[in-house]
Amino acid sequence: MTPAPRMRLVLCAVAIATIATPLRAPSQSAPSAARATTDSLAYRHRLLGVFDERTGDPLKGAEVRDMYSGTVALTTATGTVSLAFLPAGRTLVVIRKLGYLPRSVFVTISRTDTAALTLLLAPQPVTLPTVTTTDSADSHLPPVLREFERRRRAGQGRFISEAQLRARDGQQMSTVLAALPGLSVHSGSVVGTRGTSAGPVIMSAGTACYATVYQDGAMIYQAAFQLQTRAPQPPPDFSRLSADLYSAVEFYASPAEYPPSISPTNNNCGVLMLWTRVR
Repeated sequence: MTPAPRMRLVLCAVAIATIATPLRAPSQSAPSAARATTDSLAYRHRLLGVFDERTGDPLKGAEVRDMYSGTVALTTATGTVSLAFLPAGRTLVVIRKLGYLPRSVFVTISRTDTAALTLLLAPQPVTLPTVTTTDSADSHLPPVLREFERRRRAGQGRFISEAQLRARDGQQMSTVLAALPGLSVHSGSVVGTRGTSAGPVIMSAGTACYATVYQDGAMIYQAAFQLQTRAPQPPPDFSRLSADLYSAVEFYASPAEYPPSISPTNNNCGVLMLWTRVR
């Protein structure tokens, strides 16, 4: 990033922090009960800022969707949005804007998680039409799904296509994923079984072997990382996610099957790749 866009991004981040800091009203000897209630709920208005990764410019009209509830909000001209529409606790959020690659992130709304969040969206490469092609069947698909189809035809891994997902719209993703060989569902989360029939693989630490989860190309959960943190977060709860949110699913049970884009490091329990549906 050039110095000018970097400086612009820093100024935007400072602006978010300034907006997120509640203004102090003049001291009152006896604040009203209504004001006390408002102050106690101030944490609900955590801010999210969305910016162009290349230029640092704020992105107006970016869709911020709670994947668990389906609730949506849009960013303003400053690239910011209040997260007051999110429920208290931890939820999975996807950020989309036309012309940019989507981003997925877990967000926590609580009295101790109030800092403003800053996310960068990468511009989506424009695919120009080709004069000659040997794979016309996939020409109508977005680039991401074209790569999915190529991997599916290669035969390594387990796949669920968009047509198969649409046929199960409204069903819980935990039910859909449970049908994939090599996966089991443990309390709404996916667990790699390494193709065995004896249930989940158990790691040396004595915990269930959860698959690493990617959504739209970004890793959103890795068990090995969570074991090293002081406050580990639970894996995604697929019993709260619907099949109509996704356009494709792929699962690789072992490092020998992983596509080149996936590192085998710390991914011994399998990799689940999800692609959200374009609306």
